Amino acid sequence: MALFEGYKNRGTSIERLDPRTKLSWLILIVILAVFNSNYGVLALLPVVVLLSSLAAGIPLRTFYHPFLVLGLAALQLLVIQLLFCREGYPILALGPLEIYSGAVPLALTAVLRLGAIVLAGMQFLHWTSPSDLVLFLVKVGVPYRFAMLAGLAMRFLPLMEHELASILESQSARGVPMQNPFQKIAALLPVTMPFLFRSFRRAGETALAMELRGFGRYRERTFLDELRITRGETLAILLMAAAGLLIIYYNNI
Repeated sequence: MALFEGYKNRGTSIERLDPRTKLSWLILIVILAVFNSNYGVLALLPVVVLLSSLAAGIPLRTFYHPFLVLGLAALQLLVIQLLFCREGYPILALGPLEIYSGAVPLALTAVLRLGAIVLAGMQFLHWTSPSDLVLFLVKVGVPYRFAMLAGLAMRFLPLMEHELASILESQSARGVPMQNPFQKIAALLPVTMPFLFRSFRRAGETALAMELRGFGRYRERTFLDELRITRGETLAILLMAAAGLLIIYYNNI
């Protein structure tokens, strides 16, 4: 399974929401994660994100590889805090290394915040179509030549992950050992160079195809679809904005 599978139209009511509503939800989750230090709330945020993803028809297996990446990041944060944190009082001395009492709580807070933000960002990408994202950016005043880059990136990432998997299989078939993590690290060079070559080739082919279709010739352009936001969504956005502002205000008092 790829790290980022890309958007799939599952036909749920949540996916049909306006991207401004989904972006407001993402911003609210980020505000709750950044401006909150309560472990219970921070631990609840990823659960809320996963439950809302299930309601949108996104299977939990979609988040399997992001969870693995978060686990590695959590381990790194813990090691960094144990080595360099000097908050609290010393609880353990290992030769010249002293471990302080504030190291683990700081690492736990950082991991929970990072998990909530990353999962919410992945959720936004999985239930927002690239075309809706482009229309939203154009709606807020971004020139369509730049707004299209966001939609292209969302389509390009899954494609390049498939290219990387193909390169790994090809190099393994040629006898490059990749049975354990150390061998995979040693095989980065024979994998990275073909991957960069394919990436540049794909980017060049995409740029050429867009240029041949007259992309960027005119300052303005028309779109087949148009964003339409309902009154209920407008009210939900206002409520989420008010909640976010209240959270920021009470944390700055």
